[in-house]
Amino acid sequence: MNPQLTELAVKAQVEHCVSHVRLQEFADLLVYKVLEVVRDADTRDLIYTTFDKSMVEGTLGRVEREVLKTFNLTKKYGNPPVL
Repeated sequence: MNPQLTELAVKAQVEHCVSHVRLQEFADLLVYKVLEVVRDADTRDLIYTTFDKSMVEGTLGRVEREVLKTFNLTKKYGNPPVL
């Protein structure tokens, strides 16, 4: 499992409660859900010009890429698969 996710599982004391495969699937789904919330956030009050729009979209894209890279995940478009 990803080292960052393993560390979080240890801190939450759940690393031995479920199989590592299921824990990894849960962690992946959690990260994807957080990214979905970030992507769907209402940013209308931040955007006044097309430049603002491009800056917000660029920032959100960069955040998504960095989160995916941190947790060694690949970019998936749309909702993650339901297990």
